[in-house]
Amino acid sequence: MADVVYLLGAGFNCSVLDRSRGLDAPLARNFFQVLIKSGRFRDRLDGIRQRLFVDELLSEIERYWKLDLDGLASTPFDIEECLTLFESQIADGPPRDREISLRRAAFALRNLLLMYLGELTHAGHTPAASAFGNDVLTRGADVLTFNYDSLAEEAIGSASGIGPKPQPARSEATPSWEAELADDDLDASHLAWKASLAYGFMFDEVSLPIAGVPPQLSGDRYYGHPGNRLALSV
Repeated sequence: MADVVYLLGAGFNCSVLDRSRGLDAPLARNFFQVLIKSGRFRDRLDGIRQRLFVDELLSEIERYWKLDLDGLASTPFDIEECLTLFESQIADGPPRDREISLRRAAFALRNLLLMYLGELTHAGHTPAASAFGNDVLTRGADVLTFNYDSLAEEAIGSASGIGPKPQPARSEATPSWEAELADDDLDASHLAWKASLAYGFMFDEVSLPIAGVPPQLSGDRYYGHPGNRLALSV
């Protein structure tokens, strides 16, 4: 165990996020308020409806919580409680049509969350984030985070600087060239700190952490390289 341990809650993200991009870090109880306020939902609602079961999600929320879209924009609503209810209802073995509706609603909610969090990427490079990343690396601190997003990981990675091998020998990165990637290049990383080594467990698949479009690697092959051993701490 490291001498210094950071325990991060949602307040961390609210402190390090660059708000000049018009984005706020969402909490479990205000996700819809943040999402709708950003304009990224209403402006693209028609397009989102074509890819996600948004209407079924809103219908289920109105069924149990009596909140429509306008209500969600102004009323605290706990998405964790929502997903727990959906999963509990599914576990009770409802009729097939109800099960499909609940699964679609849960799928839509999870994907809305992922959609918004994806837009927070690279929004945490602020002085506070840099100070945090530098302190973690300097002290060899452990980090326990309960946040949905990866702002803490981005801050640590950015503070680590460019890696000693930022690109493999072949630089034309396309998703299909794993078989052509030499074993010696499996430790390539744009940044010196590798998030794929920091969680204490091995992923089944890993995106080679390089700039551009990275190849997808099997976990066995990636972690089999001596330069890709799991770190004892973040």
